[in-house]
Amino acid sequence: MGPVLFFREIHDPSVLIPQSFCPYTNPTMSATLISLAIFATAQLDMPKPPIAKKVPHVLELHGEKLVDNYHWLRNKDSKEVLEFLNGENAYAEAAMKSTAALQDNLYDEVLGRIKQTDLSVPRPEGGYLYYNRTEQGKQYAIYCRKKGESGKEEILLDVNKLAEGQKFMSVAAFSVSDDGNMLAYSTDNTGYRQYKLHFKDLRTGQTTENVAERVGGVVWAADNKTIFFGTEDATTKRSDRIFRMPLGGKPEQIYEEKDALYNCGVDKSLDRKVLFIQSSCSENDEVWFLDSSKPTGKFKLIEKRQGELEYSVEHRDGLFYIRTNKNNKDFEIVTAPVANPGLKGWKPLIASIPNGTVTGLQVFKDHLVYGKRESGLPGLSVYDFKSGKTKDIPASEKIYSIGFGANAEFDTAKFRYSFSSPLTSASVFELDLGTFKSKLLKQTEVLGGYDPKLYATDRIYALAPDGKRVPIAIVYRKDMKSATGNPCVLNGYGSYGSSASFGFNSNIFSLLDRGVIWATAQIRGGADMGIAWHDDG
Repeated sequence: MGPVLFFREIHDPSVLIPQSFCPYTNPTMSATLISLAIFATAQLDMPKPPIAKKVPHVLELHGEKLVDNYHWLRNKDSKEVLEFLNGENAYAEAAMKSTAALQDNLYDEVLGRIKQTDLSVPRPEGGYLYYNRTEQGKQYAIYCRKKGESGKEEILLDVNKLAEGQKFMSVAAFSVSDDGNMLAYSTDNTGYRQYKLHFKDLRTGQTTENVAERVGGVVWAADNKTIFFGTEDATTKRSDRIFRMPLGGKPEQIYEEKDALYNCGVDKSLDRKVLFIQSSCSENDEVWFLDSSKPTGKFKLIEKRQGELEYSVEHRDGLFYIRTNKNNKDFEIVTAPVANPGLKGWKPLIASIPNGTVTGLQVFKDHLVYGKRESGLPGLSVYDFKSGKTKDIPASEKIYSIGFGANAEFDTAKFRYSFSSPLTSASVFELDLGTFKSKLLKQTEVLGGYDPKLYATDRIYALAPDGKRVPIAIVYRKDMKSATGNPCVLNGYGSYGSSASFGFNSNIFSLLDRGVIWATAQIRGGADMGIAWHDDG
């Protein structure tokens, strides 16, 4: 093999990256990263970078002294910090100057594969079909709905109009009341993920702006007049409070998470009958619930935080369906009656997975669908409540991503799921839960003459020093194999229990077409092979 380039991702809560700078969606950033990879493999001479000075800053925690030599760089308003950042930008520009023409070519290639005018798959919800669409030359999505396939389009929110006169615009929460009349949504115009809550009457178009600041999740109660939402702390950006608010009234705080290790949020069951408040840290969860038809009532506890108990909850027909690590670190699914939901009443339903983990669940009227990881690959399984039998949704490729789609209806015989692979662009399938036959609803079109037959994927293994076999997924162009070896970009995350994703990224084909191999290692620290794989990291 030729030279290998590692991209290391650095996580720092003080560094805020706007959405538009995500390398997988922004053509300019993608072209720069690709040209950087090619540039690095060429091993060219580099100009000298600016060197950040060291100014010791001591933080004492639990009797331990921690020294941060670069704490001074957190001061965004400092002239000295700005000068250093400008120096780094100048260094990057000088270092990459010889690749300027290549960057232009790569930008055109990356952009040329993207279909700018597009439409998401409409999802049924409450008698409407909801969808987003994009238009060429416009930066942001347009949120729409219509009554049936032949119904007239109703534009609920045009983010391009919200962005007029703004340097940045992002929409996070987007929640329509059960009767379809009111929209609650949140926007950020700074890039710092500080969202403001707004209401829009979809019958009149009247908007009430800036209802609350620093808003997270938003859900409606069954009365269509009461909303619940979370907010974050201004200093730490920790989600720490939950509010209840009647339309036209004032927010009332109903929950505060005082433990700095925990974040809290609010959600609603798919059958729309139960509201949940969940407070979580890395090793513990605590969930409270309330009948959605009684929004002024008091939330009740399911099970208190304790030890290392993680759990999340769904609801169906008077039973809670709970994903938990109570008996197995790799999680299982249990049930508990709403009338007595505590730990002592939990009964097993879906067993844990050897060499893998249960990752999530969605509960419908007649079926339960759960996500899983097994031997490093994702999967979806369907449990039939009537028969008590389980079936796996099949996947046809060596490496792939598969997951829950947009499912907003509880009483349905259709289940939507997403599928993609390094060679198959993002696709939405609909599974008939009765016949177990899948229908492709949409596959994202890749422009620029993309031909998947030119490329191949494989799964190989590297032997770690302790004898563990670490899976590596590779993608390459078949006719670009070199007898002397090919350059390779090897990436791996291995942190926070996040597992590797093998979805479609059209940007990497600018590398593959130049003979570069794209490799993804499922290193420990992620949960690719179960929780033990994370713990071993």
